[in-house]
Amino acid sequence: MFCKRDIPKINEFTYGIYHSESEYEGGGLTEISYLSATLATHTLFQKVFTALIEENTNPTDIVFSLKRTKIKTAHGRSVNGYELNATDTEMFVKEKFRPSLLDSEEQEYHWTVPEEIVDFLKDKDGDPISLIDLFLLLRDNFSGLDEKDLKTYAVKLVSNNVLNLRNAREKWI
Repeated sequence: MFCKRDIPKINEFTYGIYHSESEYEGGGLTEISYLSATLATHTLFQKVFTALIEENTNPTDIVFSLKRTKIKTAHGRSVNGYELNATDTEMFVKEKFRPSLLDSEEQEYHWTVPEEIVDFLKDKDGDPISLIDLFLLLRDNFSGLDEKDLKTYAVKLVSNNVLNLRNAREKWI
């Protein structure tokens, strides 16, 4: 494939990467970087994921390590890319609230409050709580988030002094 003026087209794919050094265990935000991968790296990643799925293992339940190295393209040429290896490390960010591919109504919504906060509060849904108490609870447990954002989340989630997690999602516009 070529772009205008016979410049070879480069396919790029983006992967979200969670950092193991980020503070998640004690509350706060998880740092996410984005890895821009070429077709060779993407193909290699997809082969790893496909092999795991064929073994009846969900790739989203595994922590992988990345290493920049020389990899082989589909044509056997050696190029710079990333190697993906499964580790025995326990997940530090679980896959949560993934919309069903078969449920189109679920896909009509998007999260306006981070899913980590919703997951943290799920046992308290429907409990009486004031805006100030919810803000203080969130501030104590999610110290990595901006206080202004935490106030916004508290206002969204409390209706008539009752925690309502259904307010954490809105329909797409």
